[in-house]
Amino acid sequence: MPLPSVKWNWGNLSHGKSVPLESNFGRRTRMRWLRLQDNYQSINISPLLITSHNFTGKKLIYKCKTFCGGLGDRFRGIITCFMLALASDRQFMIDMTHPLDVKNYLLPNMYNWTTNNKILNSTDTRKTIHAIDNNPNLQNEIRNTNFIETWSKYDIIDMYTNIDYVSDIFQNSLIQKNKIMKIFLDNLPIERLTLHNLFPLFFEVLFQPTLEIVNALEPILQIIENGYTLTCIHLRMGKNPSNPFDALFQNRATAVDDILDYLNRTKLRRKRNTRMFVASDSEQALSSMFAQFQNQTISVSGPILHVDRPTNAVNVVHGFLKVIVEFYLLGECDASILTASGFSALANRRRIDPYHNLFKYDDLNRRIERCHDVYEYEKSPKPGSVPLYCRIVFNCSSRAI
Repeated sequence: MPLPSVKWNWGNLSHGKSVPLESNFGRRTRMRWLRLQDNYQSINISPLLITSHNFTGKKLIYKCKTFCGGLGDRFRGIITCFMLALASDRQFMIDMTHPLDVKNYLLPNMYNWTTNNKILNSTDTRKTIHAIDNNPNLQNEIRNTNFIETWSKYDIIDMYTNIDYVSDIFQNSLIQKNKIMKIFLDNLPIERLTLHNLFPLFFEVLFQPTLEIVNALEPILQIIENGYTLTCIHLRMGKNPSNPFDALFQNRATAVDDILDYLNRTKLRRKRNTRMFVASDSEQALSSMFAQFQNQTISVSGPILHVDRPTNAVNVVHGFLKVIVEFYLLGECDASILTASGFSALANRRRIDPYHNLFKYDDLNRRIERCHDVYEYEKSPKPGSVPLYCRIVFNCSSRAI
């Protein structure tokens, strides 16, 4: 029996009560949902909603109890696990408590992913999979074997991952006739069945912000409602005094100066209807931006936090809130200039038009690249290693700007 269709109506589908429907955030979310309706109107989203699907009782749980990457890494792992759960007819859950419980800031939206210890039986058979940063064996299993059948003997799959396996799932010919796979494969070209293309849909299905996040977003969203355009800058600097435990990025030292030079050449300061939102993992980088654009620059107050590597001096509660607010704001920009980062790459996918005025800083050549839609050409780039991830998401070029 075919699954019943579901009307693409955000107001009916969103069952959470944390977001006031008439808030600036609520209005902009409805606009975003209309874009998703246009992009995925051929997809029957019934299987993505837990209330309309009869699960076997088996579960797949995304786990993050210790080091599992920054927020971009985590969203990458969550979407991979969600797709694996759908494909294997398992209830999907999120158990992310490092460095604190994600439910402090993000709640279920159309799919209830909260863990419930009452329905987890101590006698359940479990399989634990670790795939942080790299796991070639798991990639091969997902891409080339009938993992649905292999995993069927386990009641619960606990998965720790920050890797994008979405394309691998759809490329697996052994499971392409699976009913969930067919819903997507019958309606979208396989080259579009990627994490970066499906992320805006899956993110809205899974998440809505708490009222505390919405309240923090409202003043900046009101600026947009008042007729100002928002130019967003994300400066991912890596190891620095504000973020001492992070990886060292050798070629980022000149990023702030190069981006400031570009902004001055484009005469941004003369555009009175423009405000500039800046997010960064470096207090020094933020200060440089404020010094140049004092009356136009907006930032989110709070301590700088890398969610996977917090320092003892940082207030984790306020720092995590700041990170989530910044992620949402990076999806509300009229123009974006981004350093390579999974965090801002995925946040950018939530924009109403993700490639409109999208630029990426090329730290190897110290230039600003214009980004374009990966489906603009007949053959899109194939997913590769993690270092190439951002280039694939952005698909940037050295076109004249």
